[in-house]
Amino acid sequence: MPADASDYLRASIHPGYLKALCDHYREQGHDVDAWLKAAGLAIRMRQESPLFLAFEPVRQFIRAARQATDSPLPGLTGPAALQTLVLDVAGRAVLSSPTAGRALETLVRFSSLRLRCVSYSIRHSRSFVHLEVQEQFDFLDVREYFCGAILLGVVELLRSLDLPLAGSEITLPCDKPGQVAEYEALFAGIRLRCSPTGTSSLSLPKSHVERPNTRADRHLHQQAVLDCERLLARNAQAHRLTGWIRDHLVEGEETYPTLAEVADLLGLSPRTVIRRLKTEGASYQGLLDEVRRDRTAWYLINTGLSVEAVAEKAGYEDPSNFSRTFRRWTGLTPAQFRRDSDA
Repeated sequence: MPADASDYLRASIHPGYLKALCDHYREQGHDVDAWLKAAGLAIRMRQESPLFLAFEPVRQFIRAARQATDSPLPGLTGPAALQTLVLDVAGRAVLSSPTAGRALETLVRFSSLRLRCVSYSIRHSRSFVHLEVQEQFDFLDVREYFCGAILLGVVELLRSLDLPLAGSEITLPCDKPGQVAEYEALFAGIRLRCSPTGTSSLSLPKSHVERPNTRADRHLHQQAVLDCERLLARNAQAHRLTGWIRDHLVEGEETYPTLAEVADLLGLSPRTVIRRLKTEGASYQGLLDEVRRDRTAWYLINTGLSVEAVAEKAGYEDPSNFSRTFRRWTGLTPAQFRRDSDA
């Protein structure tokens, strides 16, 4: 497997991010369920599980959405855009902040409640405040879409605070986009700059950032921040076993440990592992299926390996058994999946 491919298989995106996208595209009349099925996410989204999704299947969903809509960005606006950035409770903390600057700081503080594949930082220069979005790994062919959607969400957040955006600048990590008019409409009033090797960022005049928020609510802000801090602490403890087992499976290749072997590594009985995973909303077989499915999809999209070789790397001795299983996961044979991904 490519050296950094395991990054794409780690849980890094809250399902609420994908739900916001699904709701948006359904309102536009698109067959979102077909996209979820092909990305292996249909069951997960029906279960409304709080467990984070791996980047790779979300990337496949985004590829399908971009192909079907012929749009470089989802075009989310208003509350829907904010939902892709933060959880509801974090949204309350952001929107009730005393100033726009504090709103950005709150967004940075609690962004990991929604996305773990990016990190935010705030940098100050003489006249500007720069919100920078750092990718934790290369987003490949959805980099422009993903980073652009994040920045659009931030812009919509600032618009909801009635913050003037004149004199601001957006930097997108891409060549000059082909659909310039669409970008200019989405980021109306903001200068657009493209830098394929640069960092995604939003630069705001300091005078704007220091303005009071007309929707500020001190008591609501304090309570929402406290709730978010508790949620961060709880998340650090919750799903710890699920995360450990999934990461352990991601590190493997071609051969995967049995439940008994994982239990032995943890110093627990298999029954205890099953019980604890259940309390976290997961199962060992479900985690194994997710990792296998995401790994094989990665190989089919990003390498020229034969289907037989991909099956072997996923731990299947019988290619026909692998093909049947993959079709159950995605509704497509491996060959069809690869062909559709190349389209």
